[in-house]
Amino acid sequence: MDGNQILFTFENQNQSKTAFAQIFCKNGVCLKNVSDPRAIITVGENTIFSLSNVNTSDSGRYSALFNGLYILWTLPVKVYASLALPDITLELSSTHCMFLCSVEYGENLTLSWYNTTSLVSNNSTLNGSKLLLPLEIKPDDNNNYTCVATNPVDNQTVILMESCKSELRLHIIICSVIGIVILICISIVFIYRRCKKRRTQQPNRDEKEMKTFLSQDPQREGQHLSSTSCVCII
Repeated sequence: MDGNQILFTFENQNQSKTAFAQIFCKNGVCLKNVSDPRAIITVGENTIFSLSNVNTSDSGRYSALFNGLYILWTLPVKVYASLALPDITLELSSTHCMFLCSVEYGENLTLSWYNTTSLVSNNSTLNGSKLLLPLEIKPDDNNNYTCVATNPVDNQTVILMESCKSELRLHIIICSVIGIVILICISIVFIYRRCKKRRTQQPNRDEKEMKTFLSQDPQREGQHLSSTSCVCII
């Protein structure tokens, strides 16, 4: 490599090309000029190039150009984002359980349900920024299920811990308790309104009975008025 130069270039997905490193060797001495601090180049019998702390923007084509004329090698690189852990939520009905597995969407990402090691379903749908995949289970299904998110370089797995039978039983208990509480509240409101209505009607009924009683005996009516006037004078 004496008196020669190697230029390392990067071409991103928008076909914008930049040089990020250069090696120049003369009289047995090689000098390196690296503009990207993440790039590590080791010069020896074989020149080794590595790039650390990569992200999705580092996807593209890496090349080494010898003396500006010959391409020593070209390497297409695809960087994928780290996979998030899938999340499982439950939707209940009276006859079955619906478990919904979801994960943040990424490029070339697939979402699958497995029964032990057998594929059950991978027909996921995209909803906003999330990939969704439902799984319907009957109460008598005691199989073990897992939801797996996969891209070409990584995978994340979540085990379904709940059983449909126990979830439905719990759902029925909760609904029953809620129903009983609602009935108790309705009964309390009904009794309260009935008692309030009775208290409102009672003075009017007593007054009517008194008038009826006095109208039957005028003498009693005079005594009643006299007694009332005495109370007023005092």
